[in-house]
Amino acid sequence: MWLLKHKYKSNGYLERHNARLVCDGRSQEISVDCDETFSPVVKSATIRTVLSLAMAKKWSIHQFDVKNAFLHGDLQETVYMHQPSGLLIGGLLIMLGAGIISQLQTEFSMTDLGPLSYFLGIAVTRSPSYLLLSQEKYAHEILEHICSLASALQYLTFTRPDIAYAVQQVCLFMHDPRELHYEALKRILRYVQGIIDHGLHLYHTASH
Repeated sequence: MWLLKHKYKSNGYLERHNARLVCDGRSQEISVDCDETFSPVVKSATIRTVLSLAMAKKWSIHQFDVKNAFLHGDLQETVYMHQPSGLLIGGLLIMLGAGIISQLQTEFSMTDLGPLSYFLGIAVTRSPSYLLLSQEKYAHEILEHICSLASALQYLTFTRPDIAYAVQQVCLFMHDPRELHYEALKRILRYVQGIIDHGLHLYHTASH
């Protein structure tokens, strides 16, 4: 089946329409998890380290959307399906650039998103002295949906290390939760709601 959704920019304006073909989406529920299409495989500590290094070295940070997910998987079984209605075979757009970006673009379909401002649902604000990573929009979303809150909070710890320990302890009991664990989860949510605009600052330290 086709899953259709809107992709928005960090300022809330529509960026583009997305269409995703799912071979077996029967386990997903509308308004619950149909939009859960991305799972980051890189560790959050790795991203924080790279961004901190960029700030320390005063490097510019540029972002690209590389469309290469699941293109090279080796299937061990034969998959049968009907071509869904609405499928169009269009031309391949090849973008030209310079240096390593140009080389990458010869291998992958890429979209130049400009200086780093929004990635993986994380808003990025940069000043000469610090980099602010904020998941305020994501925090609002998980407060509005009670389903799978514990796992959702795990991702929020990317920019909110202040709740990392409490979230980890709650997640240890999610396979067999009790009322005590549910109350602890609600306490974390109340805490997040109270300081929902907080984020992670990565400062540039002047060298001597």
